[in-house]
Amino acid sequence: MMIRIDAPSSRYERQLQDQLSQADRLSALPPRARELFLRLCMLRRHLARDANVPAYQVLSNRSLLALCEQQPQDLPGLTSIPGFAPTRVRAYGAEILSVLRGGWLEPSTE
Repeated sequence: MMIRIDAPSSRYERQLQDQLSQADRLSALPPRARELFLRLCMLRRHLARDANVPAYQVLSNRSLLALCEQQPQDLPGLTSIPGFAPTRVRAYGAEILSVLRGGWLEPSTE
């Protein structure tokens, strides 16, 4: 049996290509947006820890990149970001907007 490898056929290969594409998008961001990406990653980690879920269930890397590229400034603007359904906007919107505006809401320690 011969296997041709022309286009990504497996799920793993598609995920790898998607990750490479995301890395290209991240490296193309200006320095302030890359810093914003890191701050959003920290927020995602705190939110995930509080909810006891994996970080990718809070926000995907694709959503984080879109936030850095578009930088919405209000809750309705968040709905234009891939992966932001109204429930996610209600759950995390205020904290995300705080980071986008340059602030930081300290995660609760309770």
